[in-house]
Amino acid sequence: MARLTATLGPVSGPPTKAVAIEHKLLDLNRDENITEWYLKINPKGQAPAMTVQGRSAPLTDSRDISYWFCEIWPNLLPKNHEGKIQDLLAQLHAIEGISLSVPRPEQPNKDLLNKDCDKILARTDISDTYRRAVEYKRQVDYSHWPTSLHHVSIDKAQDQAKALFEVVLEQHQKHGDDSPWIFGKDIGPTVLDAHIVPFIARLDDAGRAWLVPEVLLQYAQAIKGLPQYYEVTKGRRTMWNSSYGHVHLLADI
Repeated sequence: MARLTATLGPVSGPPTKAVAIEHKLLDLNRDENITEWYLKINPKGQAPAMTVQGRSAPLTDSRDISYWFCEIWPNLLPKNHEGKIQDLLAQLHAIEGISLSVPRPEQPNKDLLNKDCDKILARTDISDTYRRAVEYKRQVDYSHWPTSLHHVSIDKAQDQAKALFEVVLEQHQKHGDDSPWIFGKDIGPTVLDAHIVPFIARLDDAGRAWLVPEVLLQYAQAIKGLPQYYEVTKGRRTMWNSSYGHVHLLADI
């Protein structure tokens, strides 16, 4: 979502200043998200995160990162639609993504949790600072994952997604024209497009395309066919597939 926002920025209009963006692949399969250096950037050990020259603290939420890009490309957050976009993004990010990203389990349990934090905490050669950081990351995971996979949480997330799409569809039909964007060709791409399309793609990849109205599936498919989307994904799905090869070999992102 954050990377698509940055990639759509130049399409939306001129920037307020020149900006150079450097990407670093975070290899979750090799637990780079719980290394000491990364937990200093994001104590929750989650991606994405972004450091900005001149800022005292990193940005550790895809919405905050995207809003920073909106400062560079202000047309991504047009004034006449700013309130609606912010409301819909808040509605989107209130949905628990984990609940919609994995198959509904028979019974949620902590066996689904990554145990690598436990392995690090069993070591005797780590600093006290790093130990406290890993303990916090472990606490975040154990307080978050099991509840997200309860059936009531999954049902809630599905209902939230349906409610969100009702409003997005209303906006799309209200401003619709021959442009692929939610607010039409006169407005062009916005930060809302940059977040809604990956969300729809994730639901499709997770076998939950039935939650998305057909019109919005077609809308997302059109944007997924653009070079800007390919630049971000290189044609890959939003969920990992072993056919892509080893994560550490994916240098071209």
